[in-house]
Amino acid sequence: MRGRARGYRAMESCGGYIDKLVRETGDEELGDLWRTATAIHTNFYEGWASKEEVERSLKRIERFIQKLRKLRL
Repeated sequence: MRGRARGYRAMESCGGYIDKLVRETGDEELGDLWRTATAIHTNFYEGWASKEEVERSLKRIERFIQKLRKLRL
């Protein structure tokens, strides 16, 4: 997959990048984990999540990062 990474980076949106990864890998959890990461990013500015929710989300984001590393992007 390393050769395809260049095409991914050229895409207009990160959402499109994740959609493409999900299609190519068949791993729908990537999309779910991506949405967790974007929600926590929003929470950084808006502060709506509880401490417990943030801690649970950080564990899911770590899983997302591990999955991306396994893809070697």
